[in-house]
Amino acid sequence: MIANSNGESELKLLASYASQEGNGAKNRFKMGESLVGQAALEKRRILLTDVPNNYAKVSSGLSEFHPSNIVVLPILFEGQVKAQSWNFRPVQRFSPAHEAFLDQLTRASVLCSIRLRQARKQKTCSNSRNRWRRSCRRQNLELEEKARSNLAKDTFWPCSATNYARR
Repeated sequence: MIANSNGESELKLLASYASQEGNGAKNRFKMGESLVGQAALEKRRILLTDVPNNYAKVSSGLSEFHPSNIVVLPILFEGQVKAQSWNFRPVQRFSPAHEAFLDQLTRASVLCSIRLRQARKQKTCSNSRNRWRRSCRRQNLELEEKARSNLAKDTFWPCSATNYARR
C-alpha cells in the first residue's frame, strides 16, 4: 500500500503471474475501488461465485477457459493491509476447506514477507554498523599516525639546554 500524490492510500501492483501487458488491466487501485480496493477497504476476503463467462478469461499455452469463481484476498498483518490483494480464479467452486487453506496461506505469506523485511533491515543495519566501524578504524589509524609523527618531531627537535639559555 502506498500514498498517492493526494495523500490517499492506494494499492499498487508490484508483481503478477501470467498477466499480459497492454490488456487494459489497471495496476493501481484506490481503497474501495474495484474488487481489489474493496477487499482492502473492508479488510476481508471477497468470494464471487457463478461469475459470467465474459467477465474474465484464463489462458495458457494449451488452452483457455472462463473461471466460474473469483476470490480476492487482502494481505493483512495486525489489522493493516500490507500488500496488494491476490486474485485466484479457479474453475470449480471453493469448498470451506479451500477457503480455510487460502486464509492460512495468506497469513503464512504475510509472516514470510515480514521476516524477509526484518532480515533486510538487519542486513542494512549490519552494513551501516560495519561501515561505521571501518570509518572509526580509519580515523584511529590516522590519529595514531599523527601522534607518532608529532612524537617523532618532538624526539628529534633540535633543542638543547643551551638553546633555551640563549633566549
